[in-house]
Amino acid sequence: MRLFFAVDFPEELKEKIHQDITPLFKYNGVKWVAKENYHLTLAFLGEKEEKELLQIDRAAKSVPQVKESLIKVLDFGAFPNLKRPKVLFLKIESPGLLTLAENLRQNLKENNISFDEKPFVPHLTIGRVKGEIKNLALPKFNPKEFSFKNFYLIKSILTPEGPIYEKIKSYEILQNA
Repeated sequence: MRLFFAVDFPEELKEKIHQDITPLFKYNGVKWVAKENYHLTLAFLGEKEEKELLQIDRAAKSVPQVKESLIKVLDFGAFPNLKRPKVLFLKIESPGLLTLAENLRQNLKENNISFDEKPFVPHLTIGRVKGEIKNLALPKFNPKEFSFKNFYLIKSILTPEGPIYEKIKSYEILQNA
């Protein structure tokens, strides 16, 4: 099964973000992410076997909790850049999210659980460019913020229509006051 750890967005925020990016849907050659699939990936584990779930769960449960839970959704960005975008995203700012990702990734390493070790860049992917976009004009994005209380182990089922995400397990992130 294909697995990753992520923070989810509140449903009402997913809807607001979707409304804000709707003007971009006029661009052809972009596979837009379905709003129900908006999430912030902390660590992509890839294909794992059922027998590995216990070890993965232990690693996630032992992640030190964080104090800061505010996530700010700031503005548009692109990989590798806005002039030649391959991935369109919304920039994210969150010291707590950075700490959580760092701690989770360290625990995965210590437990010999393989994952994609590309540097963590907090972002919300909104679309993948299949061709080339000429004269990309980005609408004004109204920054948003929310607090998160959990992160999730998620199973990704790939289908021709797009991925289907299923939350397998939830983990609390906040220290008790």
